[in-house]
Amino acid sequence: MSGSETIRMIDPPEIENADTAAKAKFTRSKFLIVVAIVILIIFASLTPVGYRKWHTRRTEQYRAGCSAARDDREWGKLDIISKMWLSWDANNDDARMFRAEALLQSGKLREAADTISRISDIYQGTTKALTIQGEILFGDLDLPYEAEQVWLRMQKLDPPAELPRQRLIYFYSMSLQRKKLIEQLRDGIELASEPPESYTYLMLSSSLNFTDGIEVLQRWRKNYPEDEKLDVAEAFYYAKNKTDGDEGLFEKSDIVPGDLKPMLGCLTKYPDNLEVRAFHLEKRIFDGDIDGVAELLKTIPLDAEKDSRIWRHRSWLLKVRGNTKEAITAIEQSIALDRFDWRAKWEQAALLRITGNREEAEIAARLANEGKLLEKKLMELPNAQMLTWRLVEELRDYFRKIGDDLALKGIERRMPAELLQASPEE
Repeated sequence: MSGSETIRMIDPPEIENADTAAKAKFTRSKFLIVVAIVILIIFASLTPVGYRKWHTRRTEQYRAGCSAARDDREWGKLDIISKMWLSWDANNDDARMFRAEALLQSGKLREAADTISRISDIYQGTTKALTIQGEILFGDLDLPYEAEQVWLRMQKLDPPAELPRQRLIYFYSMSLQRKKLIEQLRDGIELASEPPESYTYLMLSSSLNFTDGIEVLQRWRKNYPEDEKLDVAEAFYYAKNKTDGDEGLFEKSDIVPGDLKPMLGCLTKYPDNLEVRAFHLEKRIFDGDIDGVAELLKTIPLDAEKDSRIWRHRSWLLKVRGNTKEAITAIEQSIALDRFDWRAKWEQAALLRITGNREEAEIAARLANEGKLLEKKLMELPNAQMLTWRLVEELRDYFRKIGDDLALKGIERRMPAELLQASPEE
């Protein structure tokens, strides 16, 4: 087949039609591009005003729908509308709060808490929202660690806020997290945002105990069965409390007959746990077990060097072994770490008698006895907040005598003028 024959086989009209179609397609494309550019130019010129108006109008429509559903207590409808709103505007915190309310009222507590957690820090209702989230997690779901993170977030947003500090103080005291407890107490006083029970907890920080501790820890441990802190705290309350007794919020004596098996088990499971070590040291000193105390003090946890109780236990061992000078140094370190622990002053008085400093020993003994009696009164309170003004005065005088200027300044700030003008007891 030749080349000329091939050319003659093509139908000229088809070529012409194809060419025409191509030209037409190009023309249409060009037209559409031009139209699109014109539309974009027009839309761009209108966006700043037009889009905002449209967005505002639609937002208000969703808000009205959610408000109506909430007023009518139609939680299912509120859930649907708020979800539609969030699908359209995923960052709208009002929509998120409507959805959280729908979930909360429908009994979906965990979903409600998770929804609130996505509220932005700059939202005008963040504090109220986080307060609700914390109460759901802590009070309804028994998830204290998750609630702790909410309260810490609230403190970061508003350091002087009293409510999150109050909740953290309760959680840290109940779970025997003494270091965190004391930090919250002292930071609160410095910021003038301490809850009234702060001074009770300062006095009792080295002898914490709650008669409802077993019940509370059992609830928490259902969600954290392997958690060391909560395991130790529950074992502690089993050892310290009579399960059938009703002796007020705080226990009245140092060692209470109870079930020691859980705490003995903790000594095996968590040999480096500071609370476990301090408990067993206290128990062995109570029993006069010198070798047992020495065994526990051979190796101590790293954080024990900053714990006043460990220094007090060390001082006791040095004293009974005749190392009076080293015992005095140890007890002075214990007092420096915790001025509120009257047991340390009592130990100091015994050492001062040994060295012949009878006058100083008498002063230390009187202060120890005063602290002991004051602690007893605080332990007998129905709860840590119910301080009488008479007790407040006694605390003020005691803070002055032990030389804790921060606590003294804080409690005087709370006292009425007529009490401040009263002369402190000598």
